[in-house]
Amino acid sequence: MKIKNVGFKEDLTGVVDSEDGLLKQRKYSPALKNENITHSTPEIGARQATQNVAVVGRCGSGASSFIYRMLRPHDRGHDLSLNNGSDARAASPKLQKRHATRVVIFSNAKLYKCTDPSIPRPECYRCYPSHSQDLIEEEHLQYSMLKHVAFLDFPSHCNFVSSILTGSTIVDAVILVVAADEHLSHEIPLLLTAIKKANISQLIILQNKVDNVGREQAMDNHQEITNLLQRDEYSFAAKCPIVPISVKKDKNVDVVIDLLCTYVKPQERDYTLPPRMLILRSFDPNPENCGIEDLKGGCVGGQIMQGVFRVGQKIEVRPGVLYKRSSKEKIIECLPLKTKIVDMFSEKNVLQVGIPGGMVGMCTKMDPAVCSRNKLVGQIVGKPGTLPEIWRELLLDVDLFPAAIRSDSQEGDPPEPIQQGERLLLNIGGISSVGTVVQVTEDGNIVYNSKAPICVSEGDTVSISRMISGKHGESLWSLIGMANVKEGVKKVPFYDRSTRQRKSSTPEFKAQRKQIQMRPASPGKPTPV
Repeated sequence: MKIKNVGFKEDLTGVVDSEDGLLKQRKYSPALKNENITHSTPEIGARQATQNVAVVGRCGSGASSFIYRMLRPHDRGHDLSLNNGSDARAASPKLQKRHATRVVIFSNAKLYKCTDPSIPRPECYRCYPSHSQDLIEEEHLQYSMLKHVAFLDFPSHCNFVSSILTGSTIVDAVILVVAADEHLSHEIPLLLTAIKKANISQLIILQNKVDNVGREQAMDNHQEITNLLQRDEYSFAAKCPIVPISVKKDKNVDVVIDLLCTYVKPQERDYTLPPRMLILRSFDPNPENCGIEDLKGGCVGGQIMQGVFRVGQKIEVRPGVLYKRSSKEKIIECLPLKTKIVDMFSEKNVLQVGIPGGMVGMCTKMDPAVCSRNKLVGQIVGKPGTLPEIWRELLLDVDLFPAAIRSDSQEGDPPEPIQQGERLLLNIGGISSVGTVVQVTEDGNIVYNSKAPICVSEGDTVSISRMISGKHGESLWSLIGMANVKEGVKKVPFYDRSTRQRKSSTPEFKAQRKQIQMRPASPGKPTPV
């Protein structure tokens, strides 16, 4: 039986997978060539998210609950009560025992529209999980897929600012969640400033928790948001939609889906660039006591930054495995890993082709021990010979913020100039590297010596954090500014197994062994041999 996909303009018949009901990604399909791939290619949009939407807000404003509501269509019309366990943390098993988001979570969802033109807006729009088919029937009505998006839930406003300004996370649009039962905090202007610096023009503001306040207080909060957007520095967001919603009562959530389908436009990307992915997760997929015949290679997951990855493609991981030359010299050597992609996944969907959008998992032929326990987090995957160099020291052009962004939601003070010998934290891509300022030049640039190897290109942007004292005397990192990589100063040497001597064959070890043999024996103890 041939199934017709009505969710796209192109008529594709006979290419639906019988197992999951999604369009097949044919290996030699002309539509999947790099020069022909677009964000609206049916074979890709059916299995992978093609747009990233960041959902941010003050802690407790309901950003995570909004994502949970979007991913649970069966709970539509029901209350989200913390007492029944229907909390936003239940959307991720990693967060069930925590009270806030600790890592960046990617949650994919498909947006649908009813094929019956008599159904008015916004009731005609629906949202379903990523593994849903392109044509869904509900209450005797048919809904066809329009978009496949990924919602990004950030741990804090500090992490969000660092991610979008450094380019470590691709964001097409931002949903800013504001609680209607409290005044605007100092974090909202900081978020708007970061969105402006990242050149993100598509913004939707959600006025959540309107069911907890009266009409007058909700209107006062709406006017407070409008007055903030009327400032000259936030002119880019002066016309952005402000939607009053109640995530708990499921009110006006369909209006947000309508805006995501009509207001948010996809960004044009060049898929002919060399592929590159930032690793955010790495793990060993094998269970305990697994037999050799059933052993699988290590898996990595992350966000594709550019280009196209394919199953069967040869890839390289940099910096790779790190080796310490000796405890005295403290010289670190790196060994880049070269392997092959065996399988690719986007949540539950099997991929043959992966493009930027959402989180993509890759099963490789690497040693599972190398990938276990997130050992490769922050490293870069790409085509061999196209990845940047690995550096130990960098020359940075620093740009400090007018006020520091604290991770404890407190208002920060203007940061002081960076001094020589100061200890700083750099966020480069998805990895955080602690190091020391070796030199401060006359023009304000700094030479930064990192503790760990850094795989970065000239012109990339990094974030700078400084150690400060918290409200209760604890130590925490505060984001003080950004920096552009002007050039690399010192490279990290590659590990060469052929030049390495065994410890027992070195002259130092032999001389030490000889001294032990000549040492007189203690009473009651045998002489060492």
